[in-house]
Amino acid sequence: MNIQQGKKGFIGKLLLFFLISMLSLVIILGTAAAILITRTPRELGLQDVAIGSKTVEEMGLADTRFIDILRSFKNIISFDESTIVTNGYDSETEKTASSQSFEHSSLSGTDNYSAVLTGHVVYDNQYLITYNDTTLGYIINNAVQYTTSGDTSVEFMQNAKISLVEMTVTKGESNGTLRSVCKMDVSDFTQQIKNNLGVVASILSVPENLYLVSEVDFTVDGTGKLQTTHKSIAVNGNEADPIVNSIIDLVIGNLSGVNSLEDINIKMGEAFSEILYNLGGVGTADVDSNNIVVANINYGLAGVTNGKMSFITHTA
Repeated sequence: MNIQQGKKGFIGKLLLFFLISMLSLVIILGTAAAILITRTPRELGLQDVAIGSKTVEEMGLADTRFIDILRSFKNIISFDESTIVTNGYDSETEKTASSQSFEHSSLSGTDNYSAVLTGHVVYDNQYLITYNDTTLGYIINNAVQYTTSGDTSVEFMQNAKISLVEMTVTKGESNGTLRSVCKMDVSDFTQQIKNNLGVVASILSVPENLYLVSEVDFTVDGTGKLQTTHKSIAVNGNEADPIVNSIIDLVIGNLSGVNSLEDINIKMGEAFSEILYNLGGVGTADVDSNNIVVANINYGLAGVTNGKMSFITHTA
């Protein structure tokens, strides 16, 4: 997929504005003498300094010590990728698995799955097909990377350097959970960020990637379609940091049509629901030796187990 610099989708803008906003606070810190880093903005008369569209006071950080702001920034850029991406997929392995799943379908014989974003995958018979969650993650990312249409359920991912690197399915007693990790390449901005940091760049490393970690809960309706609800969303896994949350509130104020990070997670859940339904309805059924459905179709959460999802496919 060709990505044009400057055309950022919702998540791209979110992560970029987030990083720049954090940098703005650190730059204020960098102008203070080291002896003052245990002081707060209010103690230094900086509570009315504007960061983007809000003052430090309005962000709720006027009484936060500069050293704590610095620690939060270091936490957001100094992370262990292996603690964020816990169920990644191997592209070659999942390419083979997805190809086998698409035999006898409208996607048979192609490595381009972008059609799954816009309509049902149609099979010559009604099959029961079980996917590993890693395969589902690969299929969705493949579709996003190949698509050239701007009118799809994942438009928010298309116009930025964003890839889906993990999808994990877990099942509880009354619902399931989808955990997804989106990776954004911000290396184009690395030098700009370092220039903005000035002397502070000598003590902070600047990441080339940021991660948006999303969780949505879901149930399955009578047609086999996921009904999703927001559970949690965080940048690089730092959901509970109050300073990070203040910056996120600031960032959200810069995005048209979005009032909260939760809104973005809701959009992601809706997108995943649409895409997965294009693979088929989630459920169980009796099948013959070729996995062709013969009786007892049951759409619902019974088609979900930890790490797997079973779909009753669409036919023409």
